[in-house]
Amino acid sequence: MKLKLAGHLSRGSGKVNEDAVGFIGDPEDVKAAWALDGVTGINDKGLGLMGSDAQWFVARIDHHLRALLPGAADLPGAMSELIDRLIDDLGQHRLPEKYDPPAACIAAVCRIGGTWQAVRLGDCRLIASDHCGFQRIVDFPNDDFDHWITAEAMRLRASGVSDLKEMVRTLQPALFANRRKRNRTGGYGVIEADRACLAFAEYLELDDPSPVLLASDGFFRLVDHYHDLSEAELLARVAKPGEIETLYARLRALEAGDPDCRRFPRFKPQDDASAVALVA
Repeated sequence: MKLKLAGHLSRGSGKVNEDAVGFIGDPEDVKAAWALDGVTGINDKGLGLMGSDAQWFVARIDHHLRALLPGAADLPGAMSELIDRLIDDLGQHRLPEKYDPPAACIAAVCRIGGTWQAVRLGDCRLIASDHCGFQRIVDFPNDDFDHWITAEAMRLRASGVSDLKEMVRTLQPALFANRRKRNRTGGYGVIEADRACLAFAEYLELDDPSPVLLASDGFFRLVDHYHDLSEAELLARVAKPGEIETLYARLRALEAGDPDCRRFPRFKPQDDASAVALVA
């Protein structure tokens, strides 16, 4: 089944956009598509790669996907090769002792033979409609920590701390402790230059899907933070040409109307937002 591009965007919330979206093929006949979300670094100083470690890591993933997905026999094999290539990439750079390594999240689909395969690793979101009904890979094991860190951020704001960098410094011990749970038993999975992450990848086969939405958690805030739309409503909207841009404007308007995060409690007042939608 052919899918075409209904819309896509990737917009940063600050000077550096650590998200990305991409697709392979013609916009009228897409072969594969993905949304990537770099995990914001918490080190005192980055490696000096591009705008940030996360932006560099996302760029490497995007580069490798463009080479690996055309002609891929299956997504698990492509993901395995992706991690090996990322290990080689990071091996060219010396990480300081006790350094939090770069990481990212992905939601992707790829047409392999006559079927569409999907993968999610990290907290990107995938929702779709196919012959089996409404399909979703949305929930994430680290959500409980995200709720806790949001509560701590609100407590700090109430005490007069409003600068995000100062919050990160204050919460750095808890953030580092949580990062050590990445790709470990009882923890949560993200893309790292570590083959252990492959055990956390979630795969799904889609039966003639349409529409399909791949999004970073920053774009998905319309559903799970701001409760502006249900998952089904969001999926129906993004299938319409130009609607992703409209929804992005709505997202930023909601955030601009709540700069102190009081109406919608959250750690980051804004996050990078990315989405790509496909339709038959």
